[in-house]
Amino acid sequence: MKISQPRPRTEPATSSRRTKANQRERNRMHGLNDALDRLRSCVPLPQQLTVTRCDHTAPQKLSKIETLRLARNYIWALSEALREDRRYGFEELVAILGMRLSPNTCNLLRTRMTLDGELRVGLVEPCQCRRCSTTRNEIFGLDGCCGLCVTGEADFWGIE
Repeated sequence: MKISQPRPRTEPATSSRRTKANQRERNRMHGLNDALDRLRSCVPLPQQLTVTRCDHTAPQKLSKIETLRLARNYIWALSEALREDRRYGFEELVAILGMRLSPNTCNLLRTRMTLDGELRVGLVEPCQCRRCSTTRNEIFGLDGCCGLCVTGEADFWGIE
């Protein structure tokens, strides 16, 4: 039995193939990154939001996996709200959106979550506490809930 040896390839042909394959992979990754950027613009965090690193170096975007997990959680929350015809409390929504996300991203959700006005009215229960003033309505964007009334921190800090 004769074992055939692979033919030696000429250097220019191999180099040309490798260059073309690299270009295809580069284009594929650009397409994937563009799609993830578009997805980041649809999740309930500000589009320009970046994760600030502990060492105070340049901020970074949500990772690919964090973006995908947040999008999945957001789609699930929206689907359940429609299916059950219900609204979520602020902390309940943060907990649902934060499933399987890093503590840093969960904190970003708690402090920087943004929802379109009509979506907010249909998705989040209005806060009933006295502490949530009109000013806080504008700051927090979630029907004015300061979030502190839900977590009990308002009592701890003596906020009225």
